[in-house]
Amino acid sequence: MAGPHRREVLSRELMYKAIREAADIASIGVVVFTGGESTLYFDQLVEGVRLAGEYGFVTRLVTNAWWASSIDRAYDYLSKLKEAGLQELNISFDQFHAPFLAKYGGFQNVINAASAAVKLGITTLVGVTKLRGGEGPTIQWVKERLREAGLEEVMVIQDAPSRVGRAANLPEELFPDDNVPREVGCPEAMATVALHPNGDVSFCCGHIITLPEAAWFTTVGNLNRESLVGIVDKMRRNALAIALRYAGPLRMLKALGEANPPKFYSPCEVCYYIATRKREELEQLTAESLFSVVFGETWRGTLLRSTSGSP
Repeated sequence: MAGPHRREVLSRELMYKAIREAADIASIGVVVFTGGESTLYFDQLVEGVRLAGEYGFVTRLVTNAWWASSIDRAYDYLSKLKEAGLQELNISFDQFHAPFLAKYGGFQNVINAASAAVKLGITTLVGVTKLRGGEGPTIQWVKERLREAGLEEVMVIQDAPSRVGRAANLPEELFPDDNVPREVGCPEAMATVALHPNGDVSFCCGHIITLPEAAWFTTVGNLNRESLVGIVDKMRRNALAIALRYAGPLRMLKALGEANPPKFYSPCEVCYYIATRKREELEQLTAESLFSVVFGETWRGTLLRSTSGSP
C-alpha cells in the first residue's frame, strides 16, 4: 500500500509515455497525480501537469497538503501548478494521515491549501475515511472546520477502509458496515487505468493494487514493454476484469465454491481474498469457463462476444 516507507518513483520517461499515449484513447479524460505523495517530486509533477494539460486532459492532484504550512506558501506552491494547468485538488485527511501531517502544521495545512486553491480557481475537495462510531476526524467535523474558515464551497467526501495491507492490523470494530459488499458488479473495475512506478498497469485504483501478493489480480500489462493503447485494448477484453465489473467479486467468490465466505467490510477485501486464496483455481479457467462459472449460460454468449483468451 502507499505509505511513508515506500520509495518507488515513477520515471519521467514512463510519465511522458503514459500521457502521450493516453491522448490516443478517447475514453481517458482525466489524469490524476497521486501516490504516495507526488508533491515530493515537485518539478516532475509540474512537468506532468503541464504535459497533460497540453494534451487536453483534466488534471487532478491528490495530496496530504504537507507543503501548505502557511497560506502564502500554499498559494505560491499551487500558483506554479495552476500555471501549469492544474484544475482539481484532492486533499486526504483522516486519523491515519493526521500524525504525519502534525509534523508540518496539522489540519491548518488543509485549511491553507484549500484557501489557496479556492483563490486560484482550483476545484477542491477533502477526502476523509469513515470509521465506525465516529472515530477520528469525521466528515461532519471537517465540514464544520471548513465552514468556520469560510470554505463552504470545498467539497468533502468519505471512503470506507478495507482490511488489507497495514489496515488489516486495525481493530475490526473500527470498520463500518455500510460498505459491506453485495453480489453486484464493481463500478471501479475497468473505470481507471492506474500506472505504477515499475510500469505495471492496473484496471482499477482499489486498495489491493500495490500489495505484492495481490497486485497480479488487477494487472493487465506493463508500459515498459507495451503501448498504453495495447494495454487498454487488452483490459477491455480481459475476462477477469469484465467479470468483476458486471458480476462483482463476491459473486465471483461464491461461484468459485466459497459457500460461506468470511465477513468482508469492502469489495476490495473480497478481491484480496480471491487474489491470495483462489489464484490457482482462477488460472485454470479459460475466459469461457470463467464466464460460465460466474454468470451461467444466460450471460455467457453476450459476454464472450467482447472477450477472448484466458482471464
